[in-house]
Amino acid sequence: MKRGESLRARHSGGPEGATWNWYGSDLVCSVVVRGTCDGTGDVVLRLGRVPATRAAVALTRRGPARAELRVPAKIWEGALEAPSDLAYETLALAVQVDARCAGGSAAPAPRTWSDGFVGAFSGGE
Repeated sequence: MKRGESLRARHSGGPEGATWNWYGSDLVCSVVVRGTCDGTGDVVLRLGRVPATRAAVALTRRGPARAELRVPAKIWEGALEAPSDLAYETLALAVQVDARCAGGSAAPAPRTWSDGFVGAFSGGE
């Protein structure tokens, strides 16, 4: 029912909230980077502190660059945490992009962008 929606949209539990019951499916992370130069970027998606998948992205100053990272279900399900004070399992997700501008010695220094959030998952209701 919520396929394609962001895990970040979690508001509350229940069928109409954003608590996710997608066990057994790959987790897909879409990354959009708006850079200020032409070059390349290395994208890393972490589950907790552990890198789960990586991708390369071509950066351009003319518009946003996009990367789609896919994490198999057995990997992200193994990274779920079950805090004793919550009804849901949680998963800390973080993405980092290390960007390098092209252009030789005149190119700006490498830049890093990052973002993250915690998703909540339910084993069934």
